[in-house]
Amino acid sequence: MVVLTATTAALYAGLMIPFKALVLIPGVTEIRPAVSIPIALSFVFGPAAAWGSAIGNLVGDIFGGMLGWGSLFGFIGNFMFAYIPYKIVKPPRFDSDIGTRRIILLIFSSILASITCGMIIGWGADIIGLAPFAALSNIIAFNNAIASCILAPIIVKLIFKRIRRWNLLYPQILGEEHYNRKKTFWVGLTLLLIGAIGGYIMGNLLSIGVMDYTPMKIVATTNTNSSLIIGLSLSPAIVMVLLSILFL
Repeated sequence: MVVLTATTAALYAGLMIPFKALVLIPGVTEIRPAVSIPIALSFVFGPAAAWGSAIGNLVGDIFGGMLGWGSLFGFIGNFMFAYIPYKIVKPPRFDSDIGTRRIILLIFSSILASITCGMIIGWGADIIGLAPFAALSNIIAFNNAIASCILAPIIVKLIFKRIRRWNLLYPQILGEEHYNRKKTFWVGLTLLLIGAIGGYIMGNLLSIGVMDYTPMKIVATTNTNSSLIIGLSLSPAIVMVLLSILFL
């Protein structure tokens, strides 16, 4: 699993770095077709892909000249980006092929993972004054979702049988119980859906000024500190997303 983590990180960073020149927000994010790699590999490598996604993004920031405090939130966001599909979509057992149901689940989990990643990184970047939540969260969410929904299912179809034949599927390494979901899966998914989607919507409404969250303005002691308002307002959503890891 350590080797598979390193493999995921190397592939992700290696495909990400050349696109650092196609900047969307200077010093923050760029066009990323490479995001399809963590999603696809989460289906076959499981938790190794989640750690590889987080480490690979950090390596990409280092070599792309974007390393900073925002990389901390990038680490967490990219971990969740590959962790969510790994928990939602399980590979088929034995000689079964990948059916339409799993491809649909992979696309659904890719969208949810993209929203979660965008929400976490947008929240952190707004707090430290790196970029407005509405700008960064939406760019990351849409950028990740489009690339992963189009490319990840294709990659999975191409590599799945070979990975299984090599006995490198994560349930083949960690044990067959990993084909099954936890009994608390639906609790975790509910927390994740409410936290990620609710936080993403609230963050955008606060960021563009549609929602005027007066109680948080009182806590922030100033009507102009929008970063602190967003930081405090989205904290429960962030906690729900991170807490969902225990149940999924």
